[in-house]
Formats: sequence, structure tokens, C-alpha cells
Amino acid sequence: MRQTLTDFEIVVVDNCSTDDSEAIVKRFDDPRIRFFKNEANVGMVGNWERTLSKARGRFIWMLNSDDTVEDDAFLQKVVDAMREQKAQAACVASTFEFVAEKRRRENVLFKPGARSLTYREALYLQILYRTGPVAGQFIFANRPIHYDQNMKNIADYELFLRYLIQYRPRLALLQVWKALHAF
Repeated sequence: MRQTLTDFEIVVVDNCSTDDSEAIVKRFDDPRIRFFKNEANVGMVGNWERTLSKARGRFIWMLNSDDTVEDDAFLQKVVDAMREQKAQAACVASTFEFVAEKRRRENVLFKPGARSLTYREALYLQILYRTGPVAGQFIFANRPIHYDQNMKNIADYELFLRYLIQYRPRLALLQVWKALHAF
């Protein structure tokens, strides 16, 4: 909510959670937030699909409940990079910290003095092998495309790769420095 770019919407779809999500969302008095609650649990991929169907914006960025970005200028940086590179989609990579039991553990591959992977090396590891020291995020133009329910473990990557093949957008590549991922 603290983003320097303020022209965005947040679509929250509660997939029958037990964490009082609706009450938490309602505490924010902000017209940019739209809340929907599923009548039955439709699974992770089904919930992503419903979220996509509710998005009205020009671009879509799927940020899951266990992820956050600490950079208040993140969206502005992405939009600026997409404009500068005349892109219709973006692949964003960042180093990340795991957050567990109130302790933080930074990824050692990006510690000062250690040999760090290049941005391109880290991005390839993330996209091709779903591993590595980066958290990959995809931001793409809102087009008619759907998640494949049969690709449960890689549905997000499969959707983006299919999006790239189907629409052949000019792709912006950029790096932000830190994201948080809870487990």
C-alpha cells in the first residue's frame, strides 16, 4: 500500500482461509482494494484463476499471501523499466530472505565478499530450474489467458511461458534487491 506509484488495484480472493483474511482486508479503508471470498476452497491454481478473472487493470502482478516486497518504489521501477524498454511484460528477479519463526536468513550467494551469481545466471536458474537465489515475479499485460489446472506445481511458470509464446510481448528484465518469502 506504501508504493510510490499509486494507480493500482489490489484484488484479494479468500480461498476459504481460517486466518480472518476478510476482517484484515476490511481494516484498510482504500477503494483500490477489492475483496472476494470463494464459497468453497477451489485449490491454489483455481484461486489464482479467480483472481485473474477479477483483475481490471492494464497489467497483472500476482503476489501470493506468503510474499511481500520491501521496496516502496517497486511498482514505479517496473513501470519505468517497461516504458523505457517499450515492453508489454516484465520478468522481475530479486534476492530474497526467508522469514520463519520470527528469524530472518539471507541467501548466502549474495553476501558481500562472496562470489555472487550474475543477474542473468540467477534468473536462468530460477526460470529454467525453479531454484536458485532469486524470487522470480512476472508482470504481464491483462490478456485472455488462463492457468492450466493440471500444472499444479508449476502453474505460474507455465502460464507465463505460454503467455510469452502466445502474445510474444517485448519483455523487460529488471532486478530489485530484496523480497521476503515466508514459510
